[in-house]
Amino acid sequence: MRRVCTLFLILVLLLCFVSSAAASPENGMTLGLDSDGTGQYQDAAVTQVQVTLDGALLECDVPAFIRDGRTMVPVRAVAEKLGAEVKWFAETSEVAIILNGRTVRLKIGSAQALVNGEQVTLYSGVPAMIANYNGIERTVVPLRFVSEQLGVWVNWNQESGTAEITTVDPNIKTIVIDAGHGGVDGGAYYEGVCEKDVNLAVALRLEQILTSCGYHVIMTRSDDTYVGLNTRASIANKAGADIFVSVHSNVMTTAPDYTGIYTFYYNKGNGSIELAKAIQGQVCSYTGAVDRGVARGNYAVLRTTRMSAALVEMGFMTNHQELQNLVTPAYQDKMAEGIAHGIIDYINAT
Repeated sequence: MRRVCTLFLILVLLLCFVSSAAASPENGMTLGLDSDGTGQYQDAAVTQVQVTLDGALLECDVPAFIRDGRTMVPVRAVAEKLGAEVKWFAETSEVAIILNGRTVRLKIGSAQALVNGEQVTLYSGVPAMIANYNGIERTVVPLRFVSEQLGVWVNWNQESGTAEITTVDPNIKTIVIDAGHGGVDGGAYYEGVCEKDVNLAVALRLEQILTSCGYHVIMTRSDDTYVGLNTRASIANKAGADIFVSVHSNVMTTAPDYTGIYTFYYNKGNGSIELAKAIQGQVCSYTGAVDRGVARGNYAVLRTTRMSAALVEMGFMTNHQELQNLVTPAYQDKMAEGIAHGIIDYINAT
């Protein structure tokens, strides 16, 4: 009996030892690395990281990881999502990535790269490598170096341990324009006019103006499509947008003579009030409509967005004359110009 107990204890200790040896730090993993192009893999303990592209998580069969302080990513998985072309030269163990007329060529194990034919030293001298993970082999490259050479941007999110790639210059403001209603949700309907159509017409014109001014504009819808309220907010949140503006048309069934423009905000502490005031002032100036002021509105798209957000009620469809204005292209242009200049005023003031 004593011998059985002794064997059992030895077995437990061995299991604990194996488990301890195999255990890794949080987000840690072990994979094989060919760091010098010899075809020989060495086991390496690395830290696994997530990678996102314009807010969407990239799924890779070989995970991205940190090696010598640099984030390494499977080149093809990232390049193809960027729309880049990847070429592999087996005879020289080199990989080339081509995007928008720029070519980055890296050799496995070399601290030097060729960028459009010019030799450039890799950051910290960390080279491209071959990684073997669960029997899958992939060429991995230093993310920041390659991204910056190809004209895209990388931000390291320390809190989530995520390398965030964006195809938009982070110095350029991102504005989400939300055309209210759409698809099966027509909104208000008066005199043969559907609110969703008026909202979209102004939103599309607003998109043109802001884009021509150099801003990055995202539309929650660009056609007659139904988009849920939570989805609209999620689009803005995932994009890390700076500003969210929702475009609507109003009704007042009990007072058909009532006219004017309102702009609503919800969050009091993130610039939303200032955004609403800037838009309200410019829209009323451009259109000459009655200024009904700004007010706090408990709307889902304002309540669940995380950036400065405002909702513009462009006029009352229940008033015949105001409705005629709202369906007139020239008036829609004035409305869009006013909203755009309000947004720009707010940006310039912050």
